[in-house]
Amino acid sequence: MKAYFAYVNANGGINGRKVTLLVENDEYVPTKAVSLTNKLILKDKVFALLSPLGTANVKAVAASVNPARRGVPVLFVNTGFSGFADKKKYSTTFSILPSYIMEAKIMSQYIKDNFPDKKVALLYQDDDFGSDALAGFKAGGLSFVKAVPYASGSQGIATAPPTWITALKASGADVVILFGVSSATAAALGTAAKMGYAPQWVLGSVGGDATTI
Repeated sequence: MKAYFAYVNANGGINGRKVTLLVENDEYVPTKAVSLTNKLILKDKVFALLSPLGTANVKAVAASVNPARRGVPVLFVNTGFSGFADKKKYSTTFSILPSYIMEAKIMSQYIKDNFPDKKVALLYQDDDFGSDALAGFKAGGLSFVKAVPYASGSQGIATAPPTWITALKASGADVVILFGVSSATAAALGTAAKMGYAPQWVLGSVGGDATTI
C-alpha cells in the first residue's frame, strides 16, 4: 500500500490531492479495533478505512462505530464473511475476497474429485468465519466423519490443540480440512506431528500463510 500510494502521490495524487496512509494495529482484537477506528475517524479525520482485517473486528466496528452513518467507506475488507454483501446492513462496506461460503464449495468439489474414498474431518473456527464454512460445505455436498470447532484464540492455550488432534485421530479421518487462522494451523500441524497423526491436511486461504506456519 505504501509503495502504491507513493506512486500515486509522485504522479499528481488524486485530483491534485496527496494520499496519506495511517496504520494502526488492533492485534486482531475487536475491542481494540473499535477504539482505534474511533481514533482514526474522530481524531485523524480519515476519508476511508482501507482493508481492515477480521470478520469479528469489522462487525464490531460496524456495530459500535458505524462508519456507514458517518459516511466513511470501508474498502476491501480483509475477510470473506458473506454477510458483508448485505448492503442494507453494511452500506459503505466493500469486499474484495471471494466469500468463505464460495471457498468451502470449491474445496468440497476438490476433495470429492481427489479423495473420493477417504474419510474427511473438519477443524474450524467457531464463529461467523466457521459458520460460513459449514454453509459452504453443506452446499457443496461434503460430509464429515468428525467436525471439531475451536474458539478464536484458543490455539494459544496449551491444552487445546491436543484435544483437537485426539478427536480427529479417533475419528479415523484420512483427510482433515482446517478452516481457521494460520496460528491455529501451526498449532494443529505441530501437535499432530508430535502425536503421530499424519492425515492429508487441506488448508483454507486464511490458514495457509506459509511464513507463519
